[in-house]
Amino acid sequence: MNNEKQHFTKEFVQQNSKRHSKADSRILTFIAEFLTATGTDLRNMDTIRQLFRAGYCYYFAQILKDAFPGGEASWAAPFGHIIYVYQGIPYDIDGVYKGDVMEYIPVKYLGKAIDDFRHIPDVAYNATEQELAKIMFDYRERQKGGKTYECQD
Repeated sequence: MNNEKQHFTKEFVQQNSKRHSKADSRILTFIAEFLTATGTDLRNMDTIRQLFRAGYCYYFAQILKDAFPGGEASWAAPFGHIIYVYQGIPYDIDGVYKGDVMEYIPVKYLGKAIDDFRHIPDVAYNATEQELAKIMFDYRERQKGGKTYECQD
């Protein structure tokens, strides 16, 4: 790894560790190296960030899940973002996730609504606000041990 990439990676890990002291440095290093795979030019890194911020966040969560098994690709409810939660800490293309969220719901509870995040032509589900609210309610009830629908395992 060249000096610029090493410097970026070190700074990226340090900044994200300040955000959450228990953040996994392996995951943060992986994300930093992912961002600098085409070099440390800010335009290149911004292009990669935009790709995974503007709709393809589901796939980045899957990349992290494959590289670091044991966590969950999760919906940052009620907003349109999928992140990866590993040992209770949420990650996305920017490192430790710092966006708006009410709760993290594993994507397996989204049912067909996950298709809205997958961006496959002619496969969108177009979940309504009411359906998303029901998913959130059912998930909370399930966490409390109440009766809810079954998730897609």
